[in-house]
Amino acid sequence: MITSLLGIALSIVFLLLSFQTINTQGMFFLVMMILNGLFMALERPNVIAMVFDITLPELRSTSISIMMLFQLIGSFLGPILVGYLLPFTGLGNALLWVCTLAWGISLLLLIALCRIMPQEIEGLRKRMAYRSQLERQLKTQKAD
Repeated sequence: MITSLLGIALSIVFLLLSFQTINTQGMFFLVMMILNGLFMALERPNVIAMVFDITLPELRSTSISIMMLFQLIGSFLGPILVGYLLPFTGLGNALLWVCTLAWGISLLLLIALCRIMPQEIEGLRKRMAYRSQLERQLKTQKAD
């Protein structure tokens, strides 16, 4: 979870730094965008692992599908929002605002998940232990 939080936070920082440069042909812009891409890639696999940590096995694929649906909605709405902001702010600022807003929302959701995740993991462990005990009892009853 900390890796995802750092990935999103550092992506926001590097994107802001890269878009604040005047010369986009320089090495600083290139390095900031490379670092942005590197840290941006840390978030998704860790979020999928977090979904697996707190979801019952029979609901995991549905949970991942719901997560991917929201990502698809964001991918659909992003260009629309950039197109709407384009006449008012210019392309660079429109891209910066939409990306920063989307990652900011993700960051807030992950912070909220940080607070509830330990209880969810413990709840999943208890449910799985209960299922294991029920299965063991059924096997002993069949053996008798």
